[in-house]
Amino acid sequence: MKTPITPLLITVLTWAVAGSAADLKPARETSFAEVTRQLDSGGSVYGYLATDQWLAGLSTNVAQFSEFFASLPEVPAADRQKIQRAIGLAAHAIQKSGLETLTGIGVSGIQITPELHRTKFIMHHPKGQGDGVFWNVTGNTPHALEGLNLLTTNTALAAFGDLDVPMLWNAIAEEIRHAQIPELTQALEEWPQKFEQGTKISWSRFLASLGGEIGLVLTLDESRKITLPLGQPVEMPEPGLLIAIKVKDDLLYERVSSELKKNSQAQITDESGLKMASMRLPLPLPMELHITAASSGGYLFLATSPGVVRNALEVRAGKQDGLTKSAAFAGLMKYLPAEGNQFFYADRRFSGTIQAIQKEFLAREDAKILQSGLVQKYLFNKPPAFGLSISRRTATGWETVSVGNQDSATALVAAPVVGAGAMMAAMVLPALAKAKDRAQSISCINNMKQIGLAFRIWSSDNEDRFPFHVSKDKGGTLELVELNNGGYDLASYRHFQVMSNELNAPRILVCPEDSSKKAASDFGKLQPENVSYLIRSGKDVVETDPQSILIYCPIHHHVGRTDGSVGAGKKND
Repeated sequence: MKTPITPLLITVLTWAVAGSAADLKPARETSFAEVTRQLDSGGSVYGYLATDQWLAGLSTNVAQFSEFFASLPEVPAADRQKIQRAIGLAAHAIQKSGLETLTGIGVSGIQITPELHRTKFIMHHPKGQGDGVFWNVTGNTPHALEGLNLLTTNTALAAFGDLDVPMLWNAIAEEIRHAQIPELTQALEEWPQKFEQGTKISWSRFLASLGGEIGLVLTLDESRKITLPLGQPVEMPEPGLLIAIKVKDDLLYERVSSELKKNSQAQITDESGLKMASMRLPLPLPMELHITAASSGGYLFLATSPGVVRNALEVRAGKQDGLTKSAAFAGLMKYLPAEGNQFFYADRRFSGTIQAIQKEFLAREDAKILQSGLVQKYLFNKPPAFGLSISRRTATGWETVSVGNQDSATALVAAPVVGAGAMMAAMVLPALAKAKDRAQSISCINNMKQIGLAFRIWSSDNEDRFPFHVSKDKGGTLELVELNNGGYDLASYRHFQVMSNELNAPRILVCPEDSSKKAASDFGKLQPENVSYLIRSGKDVVETDPQSILIYCPIHHHVGRTDGSVGAGKKND
């Protein structure tokens, strides 16, 4: 979105207009009048900053650095030439981008209802100017915001915007050719071939298939809860993700779906107005993940489940009410442009969920250092934030209008305090998390050593054979072995049941960091949901091969061998 505002900039803007004398005529004309007539006056924030003197001739000023480096005797001639070309590239890119025609920016913030505030941000160029990627790569003529018609009532976060990828690519290619830097020129020439080798799609066809818009939607389903693996159980609504890419044909869908179709478990849909391919990923996550690709109504959809896609399409078709039908959303749109090039929406449920997770974390014993009144006040003193922002291209630049329950002035004043708290958290939390991870990893290794010892004790009592080598009628689990492609048993809990005397307690079968598993009360009630560790069974896993892998932790990636030793893995491997 076109909203690069910082507290320092707003302060400067406010000072720039404070105390102006009505009878004093400026010696230099600026875009003050053109910008401020688009702002809301009388609110808590109001400011203008002329940028024409800073940016006019910026490319020339940047190019002059080339002469400076050329005059430095300690810079080798070869390096000097590279530096000069790089600076020349930057100068030419600035000149062609259109940035130098930015004459002023403005911002205003005003309370429009007891709950809502409206913020405007303006970037101005003279009428008839505004060429280049800076002004046009993220949109040209404002239009109906089709992405709004895909938002379900459980939308937590959404962002849609125009993006002219061919324009951006052509601008990059033009600058590289103009710079005449051999390494960049070669990379430019090789890129289309490398892209096609990696994707099996020609670069030119890829660019031609794009429709100039991309969007992202995050949903939070309150009716379905998941537990986050943060040590102590932390519940949150089940998330869903939808990426929407506007396209002119089915080129990208056919390519993505062709890969999914290679899996025999893939679910293929071919209905009127909808093509979809989905494949479940068997990952140790607190929710099911289905990689989904779909094509419908001029969009390529990539999602975490087919249901996310279908719900969005039903909203678009009017078969179920969407977010835009709600009174709260209509209350925001009332103060916003009807058309635009980009929009960003944040629902109460998004910030509310984050607050709930923060509260759960700060209530933990190892987060006492962050339980000060100051941190609590600035994290939880306000209701969950929500708002909608629409940006649109105008005849003289860009206008961004935002409506929500956040007061611009209050946010600016609180920013330094909140920033300090965030910095403190950024320093302390990783250290706490690292210490906790280390402790849990050590505890996991101890569990695996006890399990390995139990296998060896059982083996010594059964002719040096593990349970999966001994038939059921002799107290083993040979007939119950069910291996996956990696050689690990899909029913490891059955082997642990016959070793109950050697294991002593079911709790050692659960990795301390595995929040998706819960220790059984006794071995007779043992089920897959009571076991974290995988057992590698089969004829090749024998005690006479001491380096053979017997036990595996899918979270820490520790491996236990048949000799009882445990090799430490890395959690993120």
